Amino acid sequence: MSHYPLNPEPAPAGRLPAGPSALSASILLLVVISLTITFQLLAHRLDQMITLAVMQWIFVLIPALCYWSFYRRRFDWKIYARLNPLQPKFLPTILLLSVSTWFAAFFGESMILNGLMQYGFEPVIELPYPETLAAVAVYILVIAVSAGVCEEVLFRGAIMPSLEPDGAWPALLFSAAFFSLTHMSFLNLFSTFFLGIMIGLVVIKTGSLYAGILYHILNNIYAVIAMYCAGLADLEQLTEEQNVVLGLLLIMIAGLAVAGIAAGLLILQKQSRAAPLYRSRRRWFPPGWFNWATILILLIFLVLSVTGLLMGFGVIVWP
Repeated sequence: MSHYPLNPEPAPAGRLPAGPSALSASILLLVVISLTITFQLLAHRLDQMITLAVMQWIFVLIPALCYWSFYRRRFDWKIYARLNPLQPKFLPTILLLSVSTWFAAFFGESMILNGLMQYGFEPVIELPYPETLAAVAVYILVIAVSAGVCEEVLFRGAIMPSLEPDGAWPALLFSAAFFSLTHMSFLNLFSTFFLGIMIGLVVIKTGSLYAGILYHILNNIYAVIAMYCAGLADLEQLTEEQNVVLGLLLIMIAGLAVAGIAAGLLILQKQSRAAPLYRSRRRWFPPGWFNWATILILLIFLVLSVTGLLMGFGVIVWP
């Protein structure tokens, strides 16, 4: 039996003890995707918030915890998953990065969506906008808190550390790619990938999975607030001049967001004891990343994301 003593300091990037393979991480995610899709198909008549909560706490979190349990005799997951307390000095930096990242991602998604809408695309609204503060509170609990906890345990607590012995960059890129593919949409593929990179960096630099959970929760809270504000505003009634002003405002905010990301990353590196990641890069992809489970995940993503695009263009009408 091999155990490692709990170390409250961040582990240097790429220096974690050898762990599960890329294949095992891919199989874990494939199991999660299969369970969540099956449950969505069977529970389509349930309330959407109940469905999402059950998916997160049962079909996302439990497989990740089982993954930990399976390897518990070989590895100390307190170190492996960075279950260290989050130091308060990182809180302002996480706030700056999360706000900046969300606005940058929102701008990018808006540009992609506007481009598609020029060709007749109409986005499929999966969740209705929350109309009351009580609904906002429910959305925050389910979309922000539940997703922040459960998805971070899966992606940054199980998948990413499984690949770090082969280098921090491969683990960071691969886990972020999996994170983006799991959202099953071409529209937010790049924004969720970027979000996965940022959360992974914060977890590595702070040495705490709780930093990633906080980052994820904050990001989704911003999204819920934006949904509430969009529901209150009637954007379709804006004049052409108002649309121009709104577009210029978004460009200015996007510029500030990029500056905030750059400043936040510099501050984060100064606060962290972990070495810069470029020193730890051995390869771009972890060994064994291209396997049967990864291929199935890619196929599922292509089928569902292409279906979503065709529905947006009116080629497919969902009953």
